[in-house]
Amino acid sequence: MKKKSLQYIMKSRVALLFIIFILSFLYLLFRIVKINVFDSDSYRTQVLAQQIDNQTYSDLEIPSKRGTIYDSNNIALAESVKVYNVIFDPGLLVTLDQEARQASVDFLSGALPDVSKEELEDLIANKSYSHYEPVAKNLSYEMIASIDNAVKERAVKGISLEEFYKRVYPYDTLASDVLGFLSRDARGLYGLEKSYEETLKGQTGRAFGTITDGYLIKQESVAAIDGNDLHLNLDFTLQGFVEDAILNYKENKMEGDENVSAKRIEVVMMDPNNGDVLAMASYPNFNTNDPYNMAHILDDEAFSALTSEEKAEFRSKIWDNNIIRDNYEPGSTFKPMTFAMALEEEKVNLETASYDCKGSIIPYPGGRPISCWKRDGHGVQTMTEALENSCNVAFVEIGQAIGRDVFYKYQHMFGFGAITGIDLPGEYSFRNQLHTLENLNVLELSTSAFGQTFEVSPIQLITAFSSIVNGGTLYQPHMVSSITDINGNVVSVVEPEVVRRVISEETAEKTKAALASVVEQGTGASAQIEGYSIGGKTGTAEILPRGSHEFIVSFIGFAPVDTPEVVTLVIVDTPKGVNFDNSAHARALWVDIMEDALPYLGVKKDYVGEQDEATVD
Repeated sequence: MKKKSLQYIMKSRVALLFIIFILSFLYLLFRIVKINVFDSDSYRTQVLAQQIDNQTYSDLEIPSKRGTIYDSNNIALAESVKVYNVIFDPGLLVTLDQEARQASVDFLSGALPDVSKEELEDLIANKSYSHYEPVAKNLSYEMIASIDNAVKERAVKGISLEEFYKRVYPYDTLASDVLGFLSRDARGLYGLEKSYEETLKGQTGRAFGTITDGYLIKQESVAAIDGNDLHLNLDFTLQGFVEDAILNYKENKMEGDENVSAKRIEVVMMDPNNGDVLAMASYPNFNTNDPYNMAHILDDEAFSALTSEEKAEFRSKIWDNNIIRDNYEPGSTFKPMTFAMALEEEKVNLETASYDCKGSIIPYPGGRPISCWKRDGHGVQTMTEALENSCNVAFVEIGQAIGRDVFYKYQHMFGFGAITGIDLPGEYSFRNQLHTLENLNVLELSTSAFGQTFEVSPIQLITAFSSIVNGGTLYQPHMVSSITDINGNVVSVVEPEVVRRVISEETAEKTKAALASVVEQGTGASAQIEGYSIGGKTGTAEILPRGSHEFIVSFIGFAPVDTPEVVTLVIVDTPKGVNFDNSAHARALWVDIMEDALPYLGVKKDYVGEQDEATVD
C-alpha cells in the first residue's frame, strides 16, 4: 500500500513539472511573437534610442546660451555664438546596403571640403562599433546649411549635427583680465566669467533620441534655460583710451623719450561718487580668444624651456588681474590720506603748521636719518606746500603728530588691509603687508606716513583716494551695473554701496584744494591739461632691496576739482629711460589717457586760454 502511494506522488510531481514547462514555453513563445510582430517598431525604437543615448550622449543635450557681457553702452565684450559639429555614424551605416552607404559618403565629402571619401570609408571599415565620430567641428551655420537641410529632409543616413555655443570675445585683448575666459568644459576662469559663473551659464536642456528608418529623431524633453546678461560700468571707449595709451608707451611713442619700457603697467579709472569702475587694464595682457598663447610675451623657444609648473605659473601671472591681486608700496600717493587724517583729528593746524626740511630728519634720538627726495631740502614750508613738494621730512613730522593709534585706525578706515569687495574673483586684502598696531613704532610710523614700508593693492589705493575727493565717503567698487535676462528684463540693479564715512566734508574739501595745488605748482605740474582744473598726487617708491635703483612710479589724479567726476590711477613698475626714478612716466601716461577721456565724459572746462608751461621736480 505504501509503495503504490509513493508511486502516485512521484507521477503527480512529474506531471505538474511538465505542465509548468509547457505553460512557460507557451508564454515565452507568445512574448517573442508579440515583440517581433505586434510591438517590433516600438521595441526597436527604444533599444536604438538607448543605444544612441549611451553612445552620443552630448548630441542629446540641448545647450544653453551663456549670457552676454556688455559695456555701459551695450557693446558686447563677450558673447556666445552657435556653432556645429558634424557627426558621422559608421555603426549605423555598416548595417545599410552599399548604395545607402555610398550616398552618405559622397554627400558628406562633397559638403565638407576638408573631409575626404577615403576618411569616411575608413571609419565605416574600422569603427563599425562606433555611432559617434565627429568629422568637422566649430562650423558656422552657413558652412553646414546644406547638411542640415539634407538631414531634415532625410536625404542621407548616418549623419547628424551637434550644436553648441562657442564663447567669442570680439575685441581680443580688450579688458582681458577683467573679462577672463572659459575652461575647455565651458566654466568661467578668471575675471567676470568666473565671479558671475552662476549668473551667466544658464541651464542645459535634455532631449531623448529615437531612430526611425535609420534617422535620428530628437524629441525635446527639458528645454534649456539661457544665462543672464551682465551690463558693466566699464566703458568701451574709455577702456580703449587706456589701452591705447599703454600701447603708445610700449611702442616708445612717449614724447621726448625713445627708450621707455616697464615690467608692468596698471591703470584703473573710477567714478569717485559711487565706486563705478569705468576702465581697468594691465600690461602684459592676453588674447581672450586664445588665452594660452604667450608668444607676445615670451618667444616659443624660451617658453618651451619652462617646466610644466613654470608654464602654469607664468600663465597664471598674466591671467591674474593685477589691479586687485598685486601689492606695491604706494609711496607719496598715500600722503593725501596722511594729510586728511591729521586734519580730521585736529593733530595739525593747516593754517599755522610749518616744517623746516633740511634734506633729512632723524625720527628718534639715536636713529638713522630719513632722507627727503630733495637732498638739499625744501626749507620752511606750510602743510600744503609740503604736499605740493611731496616732502618726506614734513610728513614724518605729520605722522608723529598723528600718533600710531590714530594712524592705525585711519589706515584701516580708508580700507587698507581689507578687501574692497569688488565683484571680481581672487581679490587680496594684503593685511599682512601692513604694520600691526604693536609693530607700528616710531620708525614704522614715520615711514608709513609718506607711504613706505607697507604695501597695498591698486584698487585699495584708488578707492581710498576717491573717498577724499567725493567728500569723505568710502564706496565699494563695482564692475557690474545691472543684470538682465535673455529678453532684456531687468533681473537686478547694483546700487552704490557705502562702506563708511571716513572723514568730514570740511576735511575732504581742504585736502582736495591741497591736491589741486600739487598739480598747479607742485610735483604734479606736468599733469596739467589745458582748460581743466585737476588735482592729484605723484608717487615714487624704490623696490626692495633699497639701493636697487628700481622704482615703482605712479600718479593719481581727478577732475574737475570742485565737483570731481573721474579719478584715474596709473602705476608703472620699473620704468626705463629718462626720469626712471620719478613719476614722470606715470604722469605722461595719465595725461595721454585723460586728454581724451575728459572731453568724452563731457567734463566742462574751467577756463579758456593757454596755460603756463608745466614744470617738473
